[in-house]
Amino acid sequence: MAVFMAEVSKVIDEQIRLEEETQQKLAETAKLVEEAWAKMILDGIRMDTAKHAVVLRSLKAALAQKPSETYEEKLARYADPLAARKAFEEHLAIEEDMVKRASELAEQVPERKAQAVLLQIVDEEKRHHKAIGALLKGVYGLKTRR
Repeated sequence: MAVFMAEVSKVIDEQIRLEEETQQKLAETAKLVEEAWAKMILDGIRMDTAKHAVVLRSLKAALAQKPSETYEEKLARYADPLAARKAFEEHLAIEEDMVKRASELAEQVPERKAQAVLLQIVDEEKRHHKAIGALLKGVYGLKTRR
């Protein structure tokens, strides 16, 4: 298992390196572009790439951590499962509202490029909603009422 984890760690490190290189190249490319729409798209991709590097570092740390007790045991000691459920359900409601607002705005904006950007935000908010739901179900063992 230790050898496998060492290999996984190397793969994650390589992916982090690639994400950081890509982030730098995107920033350099954005300097060459004059159109605001193109810059905006490049900036969005660059921020996603930066996020990927952060998430991969967290993943590597999580995989290296040896669990001493189950998450459910920790949760029972430190947090009220109902409070956790309520907080995440509030986040779900916020994500739903953001999806609705961005969708409505996309319908109202006549500029196709702006619509595309807004619809991309809608897709991202839907992914956030799905991730929070999966967190409730998978990590906390709670199911949403929605």
